[in-house]
Amino acid sequence: MKNIRCWEYKKCGRETGGSRIHEHGPCPGALSPDVHCWLVAGTMCSGNVEGTFALKYESCIICDYYNKMQESIAKQPRTGSSLFGQYLCRQGLATYDQVIQARSLQVRQNQKIGVLAKKRGMLTDEHVQRILIIQEERLSKFGELAVELGYLTEGQVKELILEQEDNYLFFGEALVQLGVMTETAMFAHLKAFNTIRLQKQLEQEKHRDKPDEQSL
Repeated sequence: MKNIRCWEYKKCGRETGGSRIHEHGPCPGALSPDVHCWLVAGTMCSGNVEGTFALKYESCIICDYYNKMQESIAKQPRTGSSLFGQYLCRQGLATYDQVIQARSLQVRQNQKIGVLAKKRGMLTDEHVQRILIIQEERLSKFGELAVELGYLTEGQVKELILEQEDNYLFFGEALVQLGVMTETAMFAHLKAFNTIRLQKQLEQEKHRDKPDEQSL
């Protein structure tokens, strides 16, 4: 999936020279070199010009291409959950497909603060759009910018963060929700996995602290 563009997958005809180019012109998603079209503002996924990801979130999460790309992203070993997933596969405790499904469920369910604030009526589309534009320029946290711009109070941001944390779906919980294993089994496997990781870290530290024989 990583080399397939959204317009190639969807066959929407909105790329340069496409069959529907006459309707609104070329889609920004087709013009952008970034395959992550959900991060491109102004795409035409629903037939209308849409905003940034925070504004078109509900359209994205039901898009086949978006979900396929999330599965591809989930295959990339970058986080602790990826390592735990690899451990489960090596031990024969979960299949590779089950691990990918769990990672994809994580991505879909864990919502950003901007999405939560919009759903609760704390922010408008215009507010979210402006914060995201400034965030790209300054690399600041979304909540901090919302307070700085006077859109949210610090109390409201803390409230949203708590809601985000309360609803956060961890990788192991995703496996349980999908019926891959019971909660008791998941915690037992996680404990064994963390024990092995700790042992490896201790071995690495011992090796690092051991003096080099050649230097003696």
